[in-house]
Amino acid sequence: MQESEDNLLLAPVPPTSCEGTSWGAAGQPALRGKIAVLPVQAPAGPMQILNTLTVLALVVLSFALVVAVPVLYASTEDSGRSNRLILLGGAAWVALVLLNWGMSYFVV
Repeated sequence: MQESEDNLLLAPVPPTSCEGTSWGAAGQPALRGKIAVLPVQAPAGPMQILNTLTVLALVVLSFALVVAVPVLYASTEDSGRSNRLILLGGAAWVALVLLNWGMSYFVV
């Protein structure tokens, strides 16, 4: 039993991208000019494009908030307006996170 297990460990692993190729010397695949045909990915559908746009909007809003929040907190002019802008930006960010969560449910 031990002898057959040792042979299994030394056996060459068949290739995954070049199925049906023969093996040459020293366990190297003998491709002989064959080109492997890999599966082609389907074009992006409308839901994938919409999901990409919502992720892009979330990234842009996140960068805007990273810059805007400290600037608005540091400004001394009209703190009520600054607080409203920060609250509105935070609410929009949470809405985009939830929208991305919902979009990922339909895309994946």
